[in-house]
Amino acid sequence: VFMLVGVRGHWKAPIGYFLTKRLTAEGQKQLLLHALALLEERSVTVLTVVMDGHGMNVGMYGLLGGTARADDVISLKTSFRHPTTGKEIYMMFDACHMLKLIRTMLYKYATIKSPDGLVSWKYIALLHKRQEEDGLHLANRLSGSHVSFENCKMRVSTAAQTLSR
Repeated sequence: VFMLVGVRGHWKAPIGYFLTKRLTAEGQKQLLLHALALLEERSVTVLTVVMDGHGMNVGMYGLLGGTARADDVISLKTSFRHPTTGKEIYMMFDACHMLKLIRTMLYKYATIKSPDGLVSWKYIALLHKRQEEDGLHLANRLSGSHVSFENCKMRVSTAAQTLSR
């Protein structure tokens, strides 16, 4: 689905819906560039392309010239040229989706390495267990739905609360 979202107003409009069995990152890139050209013909200015972290979107990001290597901030490139106007269009991954992906990755892999050290899911589970046993909460919203989030995995607030300080 390709959707326009207003910057200066609160509106959304789907502009393309593609039912495909398989689509490559290159195919998606071509669809995006075609959509941008058609929008320009209709005097619609696109400032940013926002996407979730699906592998195909990450692939398209790279094909459009985007680089986001964590080990080399200097190589960060988050824009590409509009196919007809040549103006910069910025690309970004949706923060809400990224937060849910990080929470799910931490749960699945149990421990991940951050610049500040190791982050372990077991401490989240142990904190929840301790708070349940004591009947007290240490200024957080941690509940059973945060630790067993399968029924609310799409809730951004649950992921944000789980990963907060």
